Amino acid sequence: MSATYLLPVGLLIAFAATAVAAPQLSLGIAPVTQKVLPRASVTPLTGEGLQLWGAGAEQVGTQLVLTATDTALKAVSVTLDSDLAGAQAAIGRDHVALLKVCYVPVPGKGEYPDPLPPLAGEFDIPAGGNQPIWIKVSIPPHQPAGVYNAALIIKAQGTPPVRVPISLHVWPFTLPAAPHLRTAFGLWNNYILSAHGVKDGTPQAQALKEAYYEMLLTHRLSAYSPPAPLRSSQGLAYRRDPRLTSFTASPEDVEFLAAHGLLYKALFYPVDEPSSKNSYDKLIERGRRIKAINSAAHIVTPFYKRPDFAPDATPVDLLAGITDVWCPNTSMYHSDAQLRRQLKQRQQQGEQVWAYVCCGPGGDYCNFFVDQEGIRHRLLFWQLRQQQLDGLLYWGTTYWGKVTNPWHDVTTWFDDASFGDGSLMYPGAEVGIDGPVTSQRLECILAGMQDIEYFTLLARVAGEQAVQDFIGQLVTDFTHYSTDDNKLEEVRRQIGDLLAAHSR
Repeated sequence: MSATYLLPVGLLIAFAATAVAAPQLSLGIAPVTQKVLPRASVTPLTGEGLQLWGAGAEQVGTQLVLTATDTALKAVSVTLDSDLAGAQAAIGRDHVALLKVCYVPVPGKGEYPDPLPPLAGEFDIPAGGNQPIWIKVSIPPHQPAGVYNAALIIKAQGTPPVRVPISLHVWPFTLPAAPHLRTAFGLWNNYILSAHGVKDGTPQAQALKEAYYEMLLTHRLSAYSPPAPLRSSQGLAYRRDPRLTSFTASPEDVEFLAAHGLLYKALFYPVDEPSSKNSYDKLIERGRRIKAINSAAHIVTPFYKRPDFAPDATPVDLLAGITDVWCPNTSMYHSDAQLRRQLKQRQQQGEQVWAYVCCGPGGDYCNFFVDQEGIRHRLLFWQLRQQQLDGLLYWGTTYWGKVTNPWHDVTTWFDDASFGDGSLMYPGAEVGIDGPVTSQRLECILAGMQDIEYFTLLARVAGEQAVQDFIGQLVTDFTHYSTDDNKLEEVRRQIGDLLAAHSR
């Protein structure tokens, strides 16, 4: 990521009629993948203001970085002045979210940006400090193409108001409601209720479960379990939602799911990460029982290494005919060439190959840790698409069992180094919200999921090689890739322009 200088607002003649008196405010800009540290330099904002590009049904964002250059800024506020107005249509201001980028302490590394609560009221900025404001626009489906304009008004004690233009360029195509990459993300309701101080079984508890579940869905992610029993009208409605690509199920549900046309979405998960002979024997025995009920039932098996008792064998050698949703850790998929060949063959036979990350892999692998570059959270999806994998599994999004409060402690996993592992949302109770607070990592994941849709559309109009060529501009494999945030944005715009040309 490049570090440049901030431009004092006093020089932004297009934004303010008069020079800014001390305390001095400077404005910068950062893409959604850039993690703006509390005192880092960022790209200066120019006279054209904030520029965003997106398609119908897409959520697009950027960061406006406010910096107090000399002395602390007091009573700072940021507001949207109007709807986003286009030549023939508008996008209501209710489709624009202003979020405050908050920081969490990472032991030994300082503060990192992650929680994104809604911006509410005034705030202060310490001298020399940054305060990024996250601007997120949810473009309605089939929104007429064109440029939509509005402005942000920034006020601070002792400074004149500053007007920052926003231009949203909408392309003439719409992303589908149903994601093309399947997902299965864990959602720990017990920790949600505990963090909010709510007792299970109450209306408030149900509302919280639904709110956290819906936040994942709006980020194009499928939770392990919808917040209603399967054998209820609401439970069936949740599972029929086209935004939901998978859910976990029990063997006793096989026939019920088949009768209601939902077996294709269900994942049966007999054993997690088998390695011992005992775990393999259990998986095979349980898998056979499920397949005996209905051979179309899908058995998913995550694994990160070869069997301990047969190191020359791969999981495919032992589980073919049982598992049909293969789910290796990305490091194993990348490093085990024999396994990778076998999985490609199983995929050609109609089975699915997913991948997963958790507390590993680390190092150069892309993952969802708080202290990783944000672009890595997004490029993981480019890597999955490069390999034409079918899905991504992630074990938890609200695992707060090890910490008292994830706003103040991100050592959420037991190795005390996988910061934020299993925790992609924050309990809103910390900021007076009866629901979840999104994170920069979750927004980068959303961007990656939307990139998958761009690649899918691109393959239809220009062929698979075009997809691989665009991905290849940033990604070589799972450990070799560019971390240039601006290059990623440039490539995405090139794809959008190409798709727009084919849509006219």
